[in-house]
Amino acid sequence: MPNDLRAVDLNLLKAFDAILTEGAVTRAGNRIGLSQPAMSAALVRLRDLFEDRLFVRTPGGMEPTARARELAGPIQRALREIEDALRNSPEFDPARARGTFVVGMTEYAEVALVERLTELLRQQSDSIDLRLRSIAKVEYLDLLDKGGIDAFVGHADAVPPRFVSTSLLKDPLVLLARRGHPIFKTQINMEDLVKWPQILVSPTGEARGAVDPILKRKGVERRVALTVGI
Repeated sequence: MPNDLRAVDLNLLKAFDAILTEGAVTRAGNRIGLSQPAMSAALVRLRDLFEDRLFVRTPGGMEPTARARELAGPIQRALREIEDALRNSPEFDPARARGTFVVGMTEYAEVALVERLTELLRQQSDSIDLRLRSIAKVEYLDLLDKGGIDAFVGHADAVPPRFVSTSLLKDPLVLLARRGHPIFKTQINMEDLVKWPQILVSPTGEARGAVDPILKRKGVERRVALTVGI
């Protein structure tokens, strides 16, 4: 075991506690917002760290070894103390805060929100600097986990429970077509919506937008014939 705490990823201790509590790698991952492969990788790292198997697969679930039972109390107490310390931390006061914050934003979020964001910051603080970083939606979880960004602004399909999120903007979707297009001859329904090939504004070039998961849940699919950047 390393004697230097800097060599230990404290997220591994959360993974240890989750497996101990749930008795299964997949359920443990759901508990702390990690995928099954990520939890399996965390277990491998825990075994290397403590030089012990820690959990043994049995018909009844993942059973802790003697070493894991020995570690359980100290690790769980340490995690509770950290959580208590965070809960008792003073609220963030932008007027008194100092430093630089890196915010990852999708291209659309930059267009729609950056002016409002900078105006609010100017009103509430004269000592905070912002670094806005243009990123794709698929990057934000990894960047937040690794500390590459302090916050993410953009549309997210599902936010893992390990992150705090809030809604900043509700933007309606609209359908545009050439004047005289047959789709406007009657009230538009789902069948009409997917009948015609469509153009999608996509900064990443991906032929999938916010409406596609909704269509998939309804068992239909549209054809994106052309993608264009902003």
